Amino acid sequence: MSANNKIKNTLFLRSNGVIRIVGVALPFWCASVQADGLDESLNESDFLQGLPLVMSATRLPQTVVDTPASITILDRKLIDASGFTEIGDLFRLVPGFQVGLSWRDHHTAITYHGQTDGLSRRMQVLVDGRTAFTSQFGLTDWDRLGITVQDIERIEVVRGPASASYGSNAFVGAINIVTRDPVQSARIEWFATAGSEDTQITGSRYRYIGERLEYTASANYLHSDGFPNGNSDVAVVGARLQGRYLFPGSQLLEFQVGHASGPSGRGGNGSLPDPLGYKQVAEQHSVLRFTEARSPDNEWYLQFSYDRTRRDDRNTIGTVSDVLAAGGIDAVDQQQYLDDFSALTGIEFDSEFLGQQTMAGPYDYHADRLDMEFQQTLVFGDKARLAWGAGVRKNRIKGHLVLQEGAYFDDLSSRVYGNWEYRLGDWLVNAGAMFEGGDMTAGDVSPRIGINYRLAENHRLRASAARGWRHPFIGEANHEIALKSEDGFTLERFVEVPGDLTPERITTHELGYVGWWLDGRLSTEVKLYREQIRNEIQEHFVPCYIASSACELSNLFGAVNGNPNGVIYRVNGGSTNIQGVEGNLDLNMGSAGRLWLSYAYADADQQLPVGAVRGAYSHSGTPTLTASALWSLDFSSGWQLSAGYYYRDRMAWFFFGGDTETYDRVDLRVAKDFTVERSRFRIEWIAQNIVGSSYSEFTPANQFGQRQFLRFSWQLD
Repeated sequence: MSANNKIKNTLFLRSNGVIRIVGVALPFWCASVQADGLDESLNESDFLQGLPLVMSATRLPQTVVDTPASITILDRKLIDASGFTEIGDLFRLVPGFQVGLSWRDHHTAITYHGQTDGLSRRMQVLVDGRTAFTSQFGLTDWDRLGITVQDIERIEVVRGPASASYGSNAFVGAINIVTRDPVQSARIEWFATAGSEDTQITGSRYRYIGERLEYTASANYLHSDGFPNGNSDVAVVGARLQGRYLFPGSQLLEFQVGHASGPSGRGGNGSLPDPLGYKQVAEQHSVLRFTEARSPDNEWYLQFSYDRTRRDDRNTIGTVSDVLAAGGIDAVDQQQYLDDFSALTGIEFDSEFLGQQTMAGPYDYHADRLDMEFQQTLVFGDKARLAWGAGVRKNRIKGHLVLQEGAYFDDLSSRVYGNWEYRLGDWLVNAGAMFEGGDMTAGDVSPRIGINYRLAENHRLRASAARGWRHPFIGEANHEIALKSEDGFTLERFVEVPGDLTPERITTHELGYVGWWLDGRLSTEVKLYREQIRNEIQEHFVPCYIASSACELSNLFGAVNGNPNGVIYRVNGGSTNIQGVEGNLDLNMGSAGRLWLSYAYADADQQLPVGAVRGAYSHSGTPTLTASALWSLDFSSGWQLSAGYYYRDRMAWFFFGGDTETYDRVDLRVAKDFTVERSRFRIEWIAQNIVGSSYSEFTPANQFGQRQFLRFSWQLD
């Protein structure tokens, strides 16, 4: 069998959601690699490991030197060497990324070039191609993805707008987490982690490989106290089934089903609208994708997915009388207060109103998302390829305590996209765009163009320009943090949206270089960039406000939201310009180990309207410098040693976050592999922040000190 056919068959069967049925692209790939002078006798391992193939940038399978955007790949060996026990931490290795742990309820905030609150709405997150963010606010619940660090084969990170491929959610970038393939996994696996902050993580996985059916079934458990001085503990149980069935011919059916649920400690400061307590959270997902390769030049798929989120975050505060008393209104004056309010607003209260219970639930909601997508990939000779598609999505949000009007909101949206690749000698042009619109927005076009020039074998110069739009999420556009009585009357609003929100806009220009040296043992990537973000959705302080805008009545709880006699509005306004340079180096030194370096310098300039909440912070929302280094060494005796260094300049996390100071941190990992008959074992000791003092994560109160973990894993073939 020829080398090309070997590659074709391998990619067909071992797709794992990264390259599914990609035999259609092989003629083009072969022309590309031959143009770089690669030997036709190249074997499967050399092809896949020498120049990694990705689909995250354009939805076309491309080598990393041919993408129009900067791509960072975190592979399995790098993930192991990091010693990280939670998925969110892995992005500390990516140039330009910032990670803030334990926002309120053990949530992890992840952002690219900063400028975010804890919800990180500007990043598209996929797990094996499945959308993994919630419809309400766009947050990704990293604890409830249904997978653990041990389940991940690799992570592809698009650093820069990917709206031309994925739409509104990929405003500043896209993340695709690829789980381990059944073919490359042991038949049975089990692992357990225990350590600081009462961390307990355990998981098991079983894989089946038949003549046509392959699947992996897994289950996991996560418990952590988070930070010792906060209400950030979590306990999650998850399960997942993923597989594929290969029909005779060229048809493939893939499926995913997953569930993860459990309580989280909640409450930011114990205030009336945000009391300390626990909330129950459940995430469920299901995906079905049918793919057919009709000919070597024509492949298409049809995918259906359903996602469900349940966040029960309702808390009883006390009676209306208790609330008024907490606001400084004595019991003898409360009826007169209500009478004065009625005179100003025309709202009447019955005699039982003061005895009604009051409720708050800043993030109490149910969300459902149904999505359908069609995509076709076409190859035109050895010069051009096209991926185009269309999709429709229905979101429904229910949440009496978090929505301004009504019990639920619906949003029906649609999208059409296309990405075209054309090769002309040493030049490669990628052009793409997506049109996206729905009930909440009229529709916008997000274009991108990239030009790659071949300097030499496996060395490219890259220039690109892109524009993207981020449409507000349903909850974001209709959110209300308020204190309400049993009959639904709003006693006090703390956060609301006074009018229609319009999309944010980003325009980027990049100039970069990517190269592979020393027969693939050294890869380097660097880029210069400029980002312009306009019409940003921000929170603003608005003074002198109570439910009816009657300024004569004082705001009872203005001190709680930091705005005496006022409320916080979510509106459009302000802009941010960011320019800088960032890069990555990955060097395989053989017996001397592997060295991973990332560096990002950013200069941010914010233009803030009067009253913007962001203006209350001392630090910029974008750190000037972010860097990481990871060195790992494998000994022939089965021992492994790795050390990581992570640095971030001071920055502010907005809204529920705060100003955090500069930190650097050193992690250490020692592991031992050994085999007993058919079983493989690994024991690991992991130490985090072993040098220096505690530092702040997301808020000054979240102090990350020294932590240690033991991890044990077992595999049976």
